[in-house]
Amino acid sequence: MVLLLTLTTNSLLAQKHLTDYDPEALFQQGLILFQHGEYGAAQESFSQYLNTIDDKKLQKVVDAQYYVAVSSLYAGQNDAEAKIMAFVNDNPGSTWAKHANFLYANVLFGKKKYAEALALYENTPSQTLTETEAQQMQFNMAYAYFQLDEIKKALPIFQGAALNEGKYQQDAKYYYAHIQYLKGNDQEALRHFEQLRNHPVYAKVVPAYIMQINYSHGNYQAVLDDGPGLLLCRHRPTQIRA
Repeated sequence: MVLLLTLTTNSLLAQKHLTDYDPEALFQQGLILFQHGEYGAAQESFSQYLNTIDDKKLQKVVDAQYYVAVSSLYAGQNDAEAKIMAFVNDNPGSTWAKHANFLYANVLFGKKKYAEALALYENTPSQTLTETEAQQMQFNMAYAYFQLDEIKKALPIFQGAALNEGKYQQDAKYYYAHIQYLKGNDQEALRHFEQLRNHPVYAKVVPAYIMQINYSHGNYQAVLDDGPGLLLCRHRPTQIRA
């Protein structure tokens, strides 16, 4: 009897405590937590905010629903994908839905579900993303096409990404050069491979490409000038050419 009374009292106190919250304060608290990467706590604040609001048509309600879903995604929760898809389905006309689609596409991309990721990327306007996110989407789309052997679609996107300064520029240069090499466009490939000679990752790969191109074009002095170290390179470029 005492235990039942205690549980009932605690439940009533919890309900009263929730109704005492200022919805605006909860929303702002959620934003601050989200901006500081405290996604679990942010999700809790936004969920509490939603529980205090009766009018579900408010824009802030949609905003809070978005942050709940995205916080779940960033926190790595098991039901994150379901939350993202539910938000997109419930708010198809929202700008947030486009951004949520982008985030969900990133999840699919990370799981190597390239066709499914592309279907979402292709319907995500770049103007709904930050500059860094737009560059990420550009590179991911090119790489997904590349993995699906849609080289004609991948090549111009890699070319564009290689011109954009940022996180993905050097990766795009490598894949652009690699495709040009496979297509037999050696001078274009060489021009970009040369730019990657000192890259911390691609410096281990591009010397073999450069040597192969120079050798195939009779530039034996260039091969000799690069030194015997290239001959010891363990990385070999793919020999198949279109």
